[in-house]
Amino acid sequence: MKMTDIPRALNCFVLNNFNLETKKIVLQKGVIDVTKESVKKILGFPLGRKQFSKLPFKTKEDKCYEEWTNQFEDKKMIQLQDIKMKIVSANKEDTNFRMNFIALLINSLIESTSSGKANTNTLNYIARKTKIENID
Repeated sequence: MKMTDIPRALNCFVLNNFNLETKKIVLQKGVIDVTKESVKKILGFPLGRKQFSKLPFKTKEDKCYEEWTNQFEDKKMIQLQDIKMKIVSANKEDTNFRMNFIALLINSLIESTSSGKANTNTLNYIARKTKIENID
């Protein structure tokens, strides 16, 4: 199944039916447990040992973030649509692809801005040597 956008109605349905206390999405004919393991199984996200929030801030010498921003015309106003187009047009899995994916994931599922500008703050924790697969 090719899916390029997540419909707003689906987002609302998941949010309205998610029980924060039990960590379950309640459906008419059952429930979906929302655990680290189920997220990995369904979405293929890494299930590493290191929490994203515990990663060290990148060093000044590491130019990974700056190199990532160089792929965009307006480095100060990177939008989700720009990131999405970079992912769709990618022909290799490189550092930029991984950082684009993380940026899209964070803005879609975790924390976005209301200004239309992509939230890229967390990408400052990704260094060239960061092993994405080890992040939880």
